[in-house]
This record gives sequence, C-alpha cells and structure tokens, in this order.
Amino acid sequence: MNIKRFRILFLIFAAALSQTVKAYADNTQTTSSGHVFVRDTSIPQFGEEAWRDEYGAIWSDILLQVDHKPELSWQSSNEFCMSFGAHVPSKEDYERLVGYMTTNGEYKPQILPNLLEPVWTRSSYETVWKGHPTRHIFYFAAQFFDTTVNISGYATRCVFYVKKPF
Repeated sequence: MNIKRFRILFLIFAAALSQTVKAYADNTQTTSSGHVFVRDTSIPQFGEEAWRDEYGAIWSDILLQVDHKPELSWQSSNEFCMSFGAHVPSKEDYERLVGYMTTNGEYKPQILPNLLEPVWTRSSYETVWKGHPTRHIFYFAAQFFDTTVNISGYATRCVFYVKKPF
C-alpha cells in the first residue's frame, strides 16, 4: 500500500473514531461520585432522557399525561408503569439512586432530568388513615420519604430492570 492511500485510510479512520467517541460521550455520563449512566432509549414510553445506571435500572424522566400535567394518582402511576413491564421505583431504588449522586455526604442532583419533583414510590404502608391506605412519596430536593393519603398530586417516574437485581 502506498503512503498516500495509507494517509487517506488513516484520516477516514480517525474521523470515524472521532464521531464514535463523541457519540459515546453524548450517551454516557458520570456522576460526581464516579457512577456511570448510559442513555437508553430502548423503552419508547421513557422518551429520550432515560438513563441506565450501573445496577441495570433504566430510569424514566417524569412521565406526563396527555394534557402535559405530571401528576397521576398512585394507582394510575403503578398501572401505567406496569403496562410496559416497568414499575414505580421502590424506596430502595430511590435510596440507591441518591447514593450514586452523593459525594462526601453531599447530594447533588445530576444526569436524570426533573430530580426535584416529588414522586410516588411503589411502597405503601399497611396502615389506614381515615379509611385510606397511606402511600410513600419521595422528595428528591430534601432526599427524604414521607407518607400521604392523597390519591393524586405527585409525579410519576418509572424504572425498568435490564438485568434483575440480586
């Protein structure tokens, strides 16, 4: 192979490699604590801003209703997520996610969009208050769980496991 042909092939290879590295960088992000998230669009209902964590969980953005309101009832949230094989994240799912985004004891929301919205959790208490079961909600901004008897008014985020947790 002559030098000129080699140079042309090398330049083509370098350009292709540059595009591959850029695409990888656009689709992979690392938290300040070193945890890697990969953009994952394999579930159309999750949209373009779904991210897979190291545990194998694909996290959706806040899901919107047809009228673009983010609030669903707890029951509707669970039914919606289950309709495509996902589920409303559990307390343990959110605790793990917060751990990925915590460095030196400081929580910093990153990568996943809309992390400051209060969201439903899959967990519900066995207790009943005035005839209603209590439900868990998670406040990302303050990193704490609370209970509510409200039947609606909180956002929905779904999670799907690519690989089953241990």
